[in-house]
Amino acid sequence: MLAWSEWFDIENYASNDRAPGVYRIRLAFTADRRPVIIPRLLNQDRDGLLSIGQSGNLRDRIRSFCKVANNATGFLKHSSGDRLFLVRICSHASSNSYFNDKIIQYSFVTQNDKESAKELEERLLKCYFKEYGELPPLNNSMPDRNVLWEDILLLKHE
Repeated sequence: MLAWSEWFDIENYASNDRAPGVYRIRLAFTADRRPVIIPRLLNQDRDGLLSIGQSGNLRDRIRSFCKVANNATGFLKHSSGDRLFLVRICSHASSNSYFNDKIIQYSFVTQNDKESAKELEERLLKCYFKEYGELPPLNNSMPDRNVLWEDILLLKHE
């Protein structure tokens, strides 16, 4: 079992942890911080996960996500943050108040090195796909690194 951090509101991001690791981003209700249930192809994601990612420097990567998701301009790049920004624009353009009572949160687990973080991210994404039939909504591609699908069929989503 992984030792994930508690869930933190991403708008109040203040971590100084520069360690390599894996992070999860979820959608939660503002009032009580419980996750939003997201219907997926094979099952309902009761954890409300929007994205699973990894980095050699968690602090910088989560900070980039937050700034890009809020339309910070400049040199920062984060595909999941960019996708969330676009979803928010579409939500506002359609007079859909979907995000009004919700907040974005993150949780992380540190790893010894970037390669371990990449392998864990791959395993978590493949386990998610196995359970839900698709990736979290803000992830755009399945990593194809070292974890074999045969091994994934034996694993449970963490």
